[in-house]
Amino acid sequence: MTNLDTIVEKSSTPIKLYLKTRGFVAAIIRKTSSSSKKKLFFYTLFIVLCVILMISRRPASIFHARFYAEDGQAWYTDAYNYSFLSNIFRPDSGYSAFTRPNSGYLLTFQRLLAQIDVLFPLRFGPLFFNICAIVVQTLPLLYILSSRMDVLLPKQWQRIILCVTYVALPNSFEVSLILTNSNWRLALLAIFIVIAKRPVTRWQIMADIVIFATTCLTGPFAIFLLPFVLAKYLTEKNRYRLSLLMTSVACSILQMYFIRNSNTKILPNGFIYAAKEVIYVFTGQVIMGSLIGMRNYRYLYRGVWFTQPSIRDACLLLGAILFGWILIKSNFALRAMILYGTLIMLGGIISIRPGETTSMTLMIGPGDSVRYEFILIFSLFTGLLWIIFVGNNNIMKLLAIFLLFVATFVAVPSDWLFPNFSGYHFNYYVNVFNKAKKGTVVKIPIFPNPWKMILIKH
Repeated sequence: MTNLDTIVEKSSTPIKLYLKTRGFVAAIIRKTSSSSKKKLFFYTLFIVLCVILMISRRPASIFHARFYAEDGQAWYTDAYNYSFLSNIFRPDSGYSAFTRPNSGYLLTFQRLLAQIDVLFPLRFGPLFFNICAIVVQTLPLLYILSSRMDVLLPKQWQRIILCVTYVALPNSFEVSLILTNSNWRLALLAIFIVIAKRPVTRWQIMADIVIFATTCLTGPFAIFLLPFVLAKYLTEKNRYRLSLLMTSVACSILQMYFIRNSNTKILPNGFIYAAKEVIYVFTGQVIMGSLIGMRNYRYLYRGVWFTQPSIRDACLLLGAILFGWILIKSNFALRAMILYGTLIMLGGIISIRPGETTSMTLMIGPGDSVRYEFILIFSLFTGLLWIIFVGNNNIMKLLAIFLLFVATFVAVPSDWLFPNFSGYHFNYYVNVFNKAKKGTVVKIPIFPNPWKMILIKH
């Protein structure tokens, strides 16, 4: 018998009860604390490993960082050439930088980060952008690991596998390690917030609302999110769901205003056109690009893809079986994610800008504009894991296992390394910019050609 047990036995009944209770509670706290520390250590180590794997797919994003497209030509250029207040209130062009639409809608997140980026020397500008892109790309992992996301996959180890799938996702180079396209990662995060269980703490609620609002102000996603936010509110009427609904409605109205007044148009007979031509995008980018990889799909695309329609028909049938089965058998969370991804893909197909004969020329090529299919591609792999771990049909399980096996050993190795972006002698132009006199206009070429930054030295 220990000293504590001796003291307890010699004490009166009330004191004995108090001491026993205190000892029991202390033991629980010690055990819980130890367990929490181990779990935190494991999660931290796992996230760090995932970040390393992300960077390994394009190491140049950190070690030879360069501006990409709008990163330099739009976000950094506007932030540098105009002061912060001028970017908010600039009557000369009718729009400030924060209210000037890009591709027809607001992209507030990238513009806010650009205001921070210009505080650093130009040489470190691309690196800062890429680090921010990595942080955004990592955030969905935190949600997937959370117990709030057991609506997708109920077991913790199953969601860990989903995290690995997210990191190794084939046909995703356009939305990886790039700030310009990080809004598509935010779009995935937003649907996670909608379908996840209600947060418990105030900090979680605040984080959800801030991330959700940021996403809704960074792209047209509020419009696509609205039906799912409304459906969730009708089943869970509480202030948290109401705040998401109000945010979605307000941002949808705002984004629709800018889309309506921009140069982005809808194709004539757009929905009929989409119904006719969406097969090329769905079978090519979503099915073939996911299961055999972008590079292997490119070989088919240049060869038999258009001359052998039976291949497309087989991919269409396979996709219809998989998504149809998942939509019928799964729960609201997975259905919402699939339908949300489908709406975004269709939105990309039917929209067109002046000078483009057809949006399809930008979407059917291997890896081209794959950002529009990113969420649907991730939903496909999530659905395959759901069939294996949750589904109860053995034939579908065997099919899902086979497809994941093919993707793991064919698509992932083929698409693991992303192509690097040409720097066009970026360091040379940085030196030219640093030596330039005040008021000098410096043009810096960036990837892809012929994009450029036009900076007015101050």
